[in-house]
Amino acid sequence: MEIRPITLDDARTVHALHEEGFPEAKWSYEGVFDLLALGTTFGWGAFSKGTCVGFIVAQVVREEAEILTFLVQEKIRGTGLGQRLYDTIETFLKNRQVLEIFLEVAKDNSVACKFYSKNGFLKISYRKGYYSKSGISAGDAISMKKKTS
Repeated sequence: MEIRPITLDDARTVHALHEEGFPEAKWSYEGVFDLLALGTTFGWGAFSKGTCVGFIVAQVVREEAEILTFLVQEKIRGTGLGQRLYDTIETFLKNRQVLEIFLEVAKDNSVACKFYSKNGFLKISYRKGYYSKSGISAGDAISMKKKTS
């Protein structure tokens, strides 16, 4: 398995995994492509035989970054791949002099909440009804922040 920066050529396989893991998000292929094309967006993917099996994507504005999306294929969770992807992007962000990393995570996603807490993120606020399914409010989010210095 290879972990490397995501390129625009990877947009289709990243989109396919995003749809598999977050079907309610309804991100289009064009939306994923356009996001990856931004000069402020950076991502790393784990690829096996040309297929994306995990990714993390962040957007950077000056000294701040936001993790926009992060997913490991369900059948290979628990193998340490998520930690490897996270460590890769955190190192990249530190090298870009990013001082703070932000993210939102579903309040009911206890595995992800535990992962982020273990990696030094602190809860800073809640967003009621942040996530939706079929246009109906379906879940609250926890906003988290980590200082990198």
